Amino acid sequence: MRRLPSHAQVAVIGGGAVGASVAYHLTKLGYTDVVVLERNAIGSGSTWHSAAGLSATSENPASLRNFLYTRSEIKTLEEESGLSVGQKVIGRLIFSHQEESMAQLRRVSAHGRSAAFPLEILTAAETLELLPILSPEGILGGLWNPDAYRVDPAGLTEALFRLARRKGAQLFENARVTNIVSDSRVRAVATKDGTINCEIIVNCAGIWAREIAAMVNLSLPIVANEHFYVLTKPIEGMPTAIPSFRSCDDFFYGREEVGGLLLGVFDENARFLNVSELPDDFSFGLLPECWDQLAPYAEKIVERIPVFGKAEIKAFINGPEAFTPDHQYILGESDRVKGFYTLTGMNSGGISVCLGAGRQLAELIIHGAPTEDLTDVDVCRFHRFEGSDAWLRLIGPHLTVGTYYLGNTNSNPTVRDVRLSPVHSLLQSERANFEPVCGWEVATSFGAPNTDPVSAEVSLLRSAAGLVDQSYFGKIRLSGPHATEALRRGVADSLSDPGSAGTRLVIMNERGGVESIPIALHLAADDWLLLVEPDEAPRLQRLLSSVALQSRVTEETSGWAQFLIAGVAAQKVIRSLGHFEDAARLHSGYIGFHPVTLSVIGGDFLILSPTEYAVSLYRYLLQHGRVAVSQFAPIGSSAIERLRVANGVARWGRDVNAYLPAVAGEADSDTQFARVVAFQATEPTLSDVRVHAPIWSDDACVGYVTSVGPVPDGHGINAIARVFGKLGSEIWVDTGAGMARLQRL
Repeated sequence: MRRLPSHAQVAVIGGGAVGASVAYHLTKLGYTDVVVLERNAIGSGSTWHSAAGLSATSENPASLRNFLYTRSEIKTLEEESGLSVGQKVIGRLIFSHQEESMAQLRRVSAHGRSAAFPLEILTAAETLELLPILSPEGILGGLWNPDAYRVDPAGLTEALFRLARRKGAQLFENARVTNIVSDSRVRAVATKDGTINCEIIVNCAGIWAREIAAMVNLSLPIVANEHFYVLTKPIEGMPTAIPSFRSCDDFFYGREEVGGLLLGVFDENARFLNVSELPDDFSFGLLPECWDQLAPYAEKIVERIPVFGKAEIKAFINGPEAFTPDHQYILGESDRVKGFYTLTGMNSGGISVCLGAGRQLAELIIHGAPTEDLTDVDVCRFHRFEGSDAWLRLIGPHLTVGTYYLGNTNSNPTVRDVRLSPVHSLLQSERANFEPVCGWEVATSFGAPNTDPVSAEVSLLRSAAGLVDQSYFGKIRLSGPHATEALRRGVADSLSDPGSAGTRLVIMNERGGVESIPIALHLAADDWLLLVEPDEAPRLQRLLSSVALQSRVTEETSGWAQFLIAGVAAQKVIRSLGHFEDAARLHSGYIGFHPVTLSVIGGDFLILSPTEYAVSLYRYLLQHGRVAVSQFAPIGSSAIERLRVANGVARWGRDVNAYLPAVAGEADSDTQFARVVAFQATEPTLSDVRVHAPIWSDDACVGYVTSVGPVPDGHGINAIARVFGKLGSEIWVDTGAGMARLQRL
């Protein structure tokens, strides 16, 4: 057995396909002092039993870019390593029985057109011709990706490691990590055979990644679920030249396999796996067969694929897979332990994304910035509660099926009433409709959903005023010595003085990316309260903690209720609260009201209160608002969002982020930055245009929609887009169903 080195620049924990990709890309970019530590054997864990199908069938254009990179890099791998990765082009057919999912497939096909990539919408007859084992009953059509392929996961992993070793990387099997030495940064990694001093540690441990993160006191939101597929014996008359396939509506996928079928299911109620109960030598092992989990889907599979009903099962492959709360993998450096990087939680897609993700992480480590937008996969996107055992056990069974959706929805609709506003019961009494946002129950509208309450609320704000509960917003306190100086370093706007109105800040990084867009309330000298959308809060807290080393940075979301008086008559409501400041003095702790410089309509006012006063304050505002303005009423978040888009106001995480340099410049100017541009279209409805829809001009794709909503009190849609190409006189959006003309606002 080889002896472990005493030092390495980078230690990669995990010898599956993901760890292999990281080692390969690090050495390819010039880092040669790399050690890979595998607890058992390379390609074990989740890699070896992967179905290993690769296709580009997502509404997110990043998926297509990853597919194209992976396909190109596999060719390089085979040429340079001399090994075959078992690539076999078989095509992928996604079929649909519902018009809603057909519309989604058309939107996916729009991304194919944007990159001159073959993603073709098929009729029902064309779908049946490609997949003759499919029942014609109820079929509407499908999406055909002829370039989809499969690989041998073991062959891919071995080729990556061969090239990484050729450039200096060392691989050690049966080298289980037992401890990580760290303080504010990583210092060393310990195994049963010795300790390696290192500057960087990369956690690619798959289902064991949560255990590795715990060694540096991090709670990684990873859930290990059982995930299965079955293999049948050869089926008489089974055609062999059929593509891999996937039902858009029924949570199963499959392909021909040695004259039989491979059929897998994304379980709606998956079985949670306690990784600590697995034996230490669990490497190429499988979990017990779980026929009761397959049974609810078997009838539907037989209905769609009748030959499955007469097939004999040869093998039931049940293996562990790592899933995340928002169905996106986790990539990046810890905000609390420098040098500790993570790439894990691949959501049963490790083989398909490992090459692109490995490149992104290597670029982040070596260059400090990747070439791809990592907002959706950033390791610091999660709230602290999402890493708790209790939360993960609660949501875990629902995560497997969430990965199946082409749009990769980020919500967990089955887990409700976890985080409640201090005025939640009052919102209920006003007939609020709630949706989960970062665990919060957020009032999105009021009244019967089938009456289009959002449009009614938008009209109300444009003629009167309303009261919005925004207590779910993130609230980060920056206080103490040099707090103002630390905040000013990254702010494009000037800071307000104590006692002045709230100020909308734009915090940028050296690359021109936007780190955060908070509303800053200056409470006192060197004492700031920063308000952001809930998904923005973890990143802002991380950023401030890294730059305000002599100040205190605390997360105070639960300590404050936040209300917005919005609408054209908001000023009238505020003036009616003539004795408000007296009332505030009667209740020590009230801040009073602060006008927000960024207005949705014009003249909106933000009011904060310690949560113990929230109920009485909400009642007070609602009562006096109704006296001042007869139409004054509670308003949901959807109306505010719709007006934000109509006014072309950029939102962090959607329209701008830290990874993509952006300016709000002239749309027809030539610039190295992507521009954030507002558009309007009178032809399509909201259902025709979605986020990620490609923008075209002069016969070229020049950008993508990042926010969209109906035109208030009118027809058509408003949209915000990131534009990276030159805009000509005619601008179009590809809805999937056709091209619709856009006008710049």
